[in-house]
Amino acid sequence: MLRNLQTGHEQRFDRVVDYMFSEKGNMLYFVKDELDSLHTAGVYAFSTADLKVMPIDTGKVTYKGISTDKAGEQLAYVATTDSTGAEIRYFNLYHWNKKDNKAVTLADTLTKGMPAAWMVSEHGNLRFSEDGRRLFFGTFPRPTRFEKDTTKLDEEKVSLDIWGYKDPLIQPMQLKQLSRDQKRSFLALYDLRGKKMQQLATLEMPDVYLDANGQADVALAVSDEKYKVTIGYDTPTRKDAYLIDLKKGTAKQILKETRGYPRLSPQGAYVYWYEPTDSSWHAMNTKGGANINLTKGIGQAFYEEDNDVPALPGSYGAAGWVEKDNAFLVYDRFDIWKLDPSGKKAPENLTDRYGRNNKLRLRYEQLDSEEKFIPADATLYLSAFNLTDKSAGFFRDHVSKTAQPEKLVMTPHGYTSLRKAKNSDRTTFRRGSFREYNDLYTSDLSFTNLEKLSDANPQMKDYLWGTVELVSWKSTDGIPLEGLLYKPENFDPKKKYPMLVYFYERSSDGIHNHRVPAPSASTINIPYFVSNDYLVFVPDIVYTEGYPGESAMDCIIPGVQSIVAQGFVDDKNMALQGRAGAVTRSPTW
Repeated sequence: MLRNLQTGHEQRFDRVVDYMFSEKGNMLYFVKDELDSLHTAGVYAFSTADLKVMPIDTGKVTYKGISTDKAGEQLAYVATTDSTGAEIRYFNLYHWNKKDNKAVTLADTLTKGMPAAWMVSEHGNLRFSEDGRRLFFGTFPRPTRFEKDTTKLDEEKVSLDIWGYKDPLIQPMQLKQLSRDQKRSFLALYDLRGKKMQQLATLEMPDVYLDANGQADVALAVSDEKYKVTIGYDTPTRKDAYLIDLKKGTAKQILKETRGYPRLSPQGAYVYWYEPTDSSWHAMNTKGGANINLTKGIGQAFYEEDNDVPALPGSYGAAGWVEKDNAFLVYDRFDIWKLDPSGKKAPENLTDRYGRNNKLRLRYEQLDSEEKFIPADATLYLSAFNLTDKSAGFFRDHVSKTAQPEKLVMTPHGYTSLRKAKNSDRTTFRRGSFREYNDLYTSDLSFTNLEKLSDANPQMKDYLWGTVELVSWKSTDGIPLEGLLYKPENFDPKKKYPMLVYFYERSSDGIHNHRVPAPSASTINIPYFVSNDYLVFVPDIVYTEGYPGESAMDCIIPGVQSIVAQGFVDDKNMALQGRAGAVTRSPTW
């Protein structure tokens, strides 16, 4: 049902199984399912200006994957005429444009450029380039057909899974990923002006990435096929990367055995990645540039400094690219850095080390969900988290101005889901704490007048909820630690309370997380126990590689002893519960 929000006029379409609006809203495209011989399947277009329905293609058995260009004047879809119900059905790729009002076949098994014994995939994602000149779609190798044994009942047939040690993936992973692998498609390109198909992804290079608009002359292929056998004991998995020339149709290897995840910049000018082996961000110009280490000379760590698992630490992530691929914004533990991908300009601390100097973790908030790059003159809105008192809020900064970040709001809450209206400075976000549900709030971009919009859980006032506080102590090895102590409502320090201890890595930064009293896997329900007069202690654990059990004991026991020493714990009634896999063996009292 389509409703005009200004006039209230409604128009209904029956048997619709898929639909898509053009970006401008001028066209609505939809697919109808087959009902009977009089009501066949088809693809239709509806003009929201003149309220007319236009049939694009009818009579085929199944239509899938409709996609339109930015202007709403082209449509692509895959369809089949196979009505036999076979396990393997042959789909073709079709294209329609508003000007000619004619659907034509772009690709099938006989199309020039289609690899031998390959076919159009019904599971591929169809996508037009931003300028509408290219269409990307999926293909896959035609599966081998096997005759079914119809002489036996299913329960009489032998079911056997065979695995060899040279298989890329162990048998449980193969079975887990079976459905995904059966639906896997490989990216291909159709040049709508040159009327030419080009296969991009292959069995050797299955993952191909494009620039943000799909208009660059290069694509990036990343493959871990050679190294899958090492998954599980050699992490992060090694990968090779290749640049695909979309004009020449050639591929050139540019990286070998990287541990990072190479990607293309928004305009396709650079390949970039974080390399765990040297803890640095790298970039490479796609027009034959060298591999440039962008952060080596900064003298600041860009790897996760608190990493304590037996694997190379990852990065703190990136905020994104500035328009025209002129700069790349990445995070250290506290601040944001502006990097020149060409390596010509010195790195710039965009937040002027304000985060590090004030123990604040500053991170970019993308207010426009469709943003492909950050404007060069953009005002940045940053989420902030204080690592000392665990308060949170928002700051403001700028891409091109030299100024310290400006504090907008900081409170003892957790903030999530910041969004901004398209045509005004009105924002919405969620704010909550252990005692406050994460309700919806609104404000302008100054965050001076917060207005609560929802009261999602009013029934909370009828229950004893409890409180939470940050506690600190030292491990057996003298390492400063933090943890969370949840206390019952109306806590009396002169009473003795039974205490539960829950452990799993580090949780103290989540002091303002709202916890819903509902069943959960592998964890205890903290609100339930606290509201029933229990203490709940959640200590942080710092692990020493190779000694998870001993590390847990060294952190948990001194923490428990520090709480018991305060005199309000019934030390005859304590219990311990931890996440499976957190340690190799649980500590004992």
